[in-house]
Amino acid sequence: MRQLHVNTLKKKSLLIALFLIVFSTSAAYSQYANVTDDSLLVLGNEVYRKGNYPEAEVIYRKALAKHQNNKSEKEWIIASVGLGASLLDQGVYDKGQEWILKAD
Repeated sequence: MRQLHVNTLKKKSLLIALFLIVFSTSAAYSQYANVTDDSLLVLGNEVYRKGNYPEAEVIYRKALAKHQNNKSEKEWIIASVGLGASLLDQGVYDKGQEWILKAD
């Protein structure tokens, strides 16, 4: 049982590191971090910061649907990373990693 817990922590740590690498290597990091022109992303970020990851997941999925026609625009990228982070924080590591990698 302890070994399973250690492996889970290692996996979560690696995925969080991956999230930080993807997000911090963006040339436009500051523009991605400060979204003010998309109400879904603003709300998703606020809900995420408060620790309500299931609700943030729902909001980020709505934002992704809204921006589905252009996966290279900053709003889609932010929603993808936000969804990935929300999933990671809920313990859904594979899907969380998948969404974060889609943003790169």
